[in-house]
Amino acid sequence: MHAEILTYSRSRGAFAGISLSGEVVQPDKSGDRAMYGRRAWQNILAGQVSAPASTHPFLATMNRYSAMAGK
Repeated sequence: MHAEILTYSRSRGAFAGISLSGEVVQPDKSGDRAMYGRRAWQNILAGQVSAPASTHPFLATMNRYSAMAGK
């Protein structure tokens, strides 16, 4: 995993791993607000906002698998 940006998807129904040209990646303002409160997304991306405690297990898992991929 060498990506600088990771994304996720919330959807219902089937999911296919296909590539379409012209995709749009945009901020999820309601998700940011729910997770971080009313902080600006620029502050989140700049690392000026600490990750909430509820995200620590996910971040630990991602760090573990990222380290394994680099070996």
